[in-house]
Amino acid sequence: MSKAAELANLIGNINAGGGGVNRNLVINGAMNVSQRGDVTGKTSASFGGPDRFAVGITSHGTYAMSQSSTVPSGKGFANSYKLDCTGDDTSIGSTAEVTIQQKFEGQNLQTLRKGTSEAKPITVTFYCRSNLTGTFTLEFFDNDNSRQCSKNFTISSANTWEFKSITFPADTTGTFDDDNAQSAVLVWWLAAGDNFTSGTQNTSAFASNTNANRVSSSIVNMSSSTDNEFLLTGVQLEVGQNATTFEHEPFDRTLAKCQRYFQQYATQDQYDTCGGIVGFANATTEAELFGNYLVKPRTQPTITFSSNTTFRVSQDGTDKVTTGMASSLISDSGFRVVSNVASGLTAGQAVGLLANSSTDCEINIDAEL
Repeated sequence: MSKAAELANLIGNINAGGGGVNRNLVINGAMNVSQRGDVTGKTSASFGGPDRFAVGITSHGTYAMSQSSTVPSGKGFANSYKLDCTGDDTSIGSTAEVTIQQKFEGQNLQTLRKGTSEAKPITVTFYCRSNLTGTFTLEFFDNDNSRQCSKNFTISSANTWEFKSITFPADTTGTFDDDNAQSAVLVWWLAAGDNFTSGTQNTSAFASNTNANRVSSSIVNMSSSTDNEFLLTGVQLEVGQNATTFEHEPFDRTLAKCQRYFQQYATQDQYDTCGGIVGFANATTEAELFGNYLVKPRTQPTITFSSNTTFRVSQDGTDKVTTGMASSLISDSGFRVVSNVASGLTAGQAVGLLANSSTDCEINIDAEL
C-alpha cells in the first residue's frame, strides 16, 4: 500500500471513530433505515427495502426488494439491501434493464468541483453478494450534462460477500447545478439489453452519453432465474482516489437524512394517534386536520394514505371510521388532510386522527428525486 493510501486510511479510521464528517455522499449506505418496508411484485421502477435505494426495471422480470440481515462478517453492518428475482425472463429485449440506483442532489455534489480545472475523482466502495457469478457494471451518470462513465466489477464466488473499490476519473466538463434537483445517479447494472451494451463501453473517462456505450456486453442476466438474488451493503462514495474505512453514523442521523426524501407516519396499534394530526369538523361528515413534517422535505411532497378504513376521526370520545382521505394545501412546512366519515361529527368541534385497527395505518410523504 502506498504512503498516500496509508494516510487516507488512517484519516478514514480517525473520522469514522469521531463521526459527523460526512465524507460519504451516499445516504443510508449501511442499509439501516427502511421506512417503506419490504415490497414484492415489482415490474417497473420502484422504492422498497432500505431507503434512498431504488430499483429500475424495464420489460425484464418481476422483483422483490427487502432489508436483509445477511451481512459480511466482522465489518460492523447489521443490514443489507436484497433484490430477489421472483418472476424470471430468460430472453433479453433491446430495452431491458435491471438496476439498483441512488440519486443525488446537485448541491450535495459541489465538493467534486466538476466542470472546473480543480475537478476531483470519486471512489465508490461496497460489499456485494449474489448466487450469480460474472460481470456487473457500476455507472456514475451526470444528469445535468448527460455525461457518464462506467466500470465493471466481477463476482467471483457464488453466495459469498466480496468487497469492491471503484474509482471514477475527474471530469472537467460540465458543472453540477447547485440546487435541490437531481444532478447525478449511481447505478448498479444487473441486466441490460442491446440498447445499452451494443457499443464500446465508456470506461476510461467521462464522455457525452451514448446509451449503447453504458454497459458491458458481458453483463449477467439477473432475470434468468427465480433463484437469483443480489445483496448490497457498506456503500460509500467519497471524493478522491483512495478508499477509506466506511463511515458509520448514528441511526437517527441517517434517518433524518432519509426523511428529507421520504417520511412516514405509521402505526399498527389500534386507536394510536397518527402523527399527532389534529383539526376540527367543518360538517357532520367532514373533518379538516393539519399535520407537520418530521423533517423539512427536499421539496413540496406528494402525500398518500393507506386505505380509508385504516383511519378514524375522533371527536369528544367518539370515533368514526373514515370513508375518504385527501391531502391539500401542501407546502414545505406542513399539510392539510380532509377526512370524510359517514355521519356523526359536530361542526366546529376539535378532532384528531387515529389508527382504526391493527393493520398498517400510513401517511406517506414523498419528496424523492
